[in-house]
Amino acid sequence: MTETTPATTSAPAPAEPTVLGFGIAEIAYLLSLGTGPQADKSRRLLTVGPDMTAPVMLAAGASSLLARGLVRVDGDAVIPNAGAEYVAFAFAASYRWTEVGLQNERKPEFALYFQAPEVSLLLQPAALGSWFAVIKDPAATDAEMLRQVIEQGTSALEPAAVLFGSSTLSDETNYFVRRNGGGGWDVAHVTPAGEQQRRPAVSESALLADLQALTQAPA
Repeated sequence: MTETTPATTSAPAPAEPTVLGFGIAEIAYLLSLGTGPQADKSRRLLTVGPDMTAPVMLAAGASSLLARGLVRVDGDAVIPNAGAEYVAFAFAASYRWTEVGLQNERKPEFALYFQAPEVSLLLQPAALGSWFAVIKDPAATDAEMLRQVIEQGTSALEPAAVLFGSSTLSDETNYFVRRNGGGGWDVAHVTPAGEQQRRPAVSESALLADLQALTQAPA
């Protein structure tokens, strides 16, 4: 019987930013390669329930990845490659997960940001339960990646705000960002109880410093 290879404990960062699309069965299969509390949290955030872990669903995901060249068969092992290995590793080994919510005048948008040793990726939902994965450029920091999310999601021409819900296995931080009319940023840290610590009109450097604190690895 062909066996799958579980996610490893480390993975080299890709040489350049990579964008890949995955169907829901493919996501379910890549999630199935990881075990333990980190993989469990990734499954909860991606709302992959028992129906998505049925053998027929996982087999469909593996077959689809194989047809696309995103896994390869090596003897009895099925091994993710061509970018899918970074996604499988991030699902299994992340130390921080950040839920990103964008509210503007058009429609709300949502994304998930996974941080694992040497690999980070942004997952954005698409049609029919599929996802786009953007694997971070290793030359960029996690703070710079989230800063780019803010830049793409907000505009001086329309009201927009971004809420980051960043968590590890043991704590959670909520951070709110809105572009103001003076060219700066209004920000707030929001406690789990809903209390806001607001700071109006912060500078670009202050915003980046906040994002660096938001994305730091646990001690």
